[in-house]
Amino acid sequence: MRKPKLEIRVGDRVIGATLEVTNITVFPDLRDQSGSPCVIASWVVFQTVR
Repeated sequence: MRKPKLEIRVGDRVIGATLEVTNITVFPDLRDQSGSPCVIASWVVFQTVR
């Protein structure tokens, strides 16, 4: 699986952002209105500007 990556070019600059998921927790006993289990996802965003 590849890490999601986004690049935005503004003039001569390139702004890059990479998302890294650190934890996913599924609560099968807790459901939303449509019956899907509740999920919590934690992530870290790394940003570079060139």
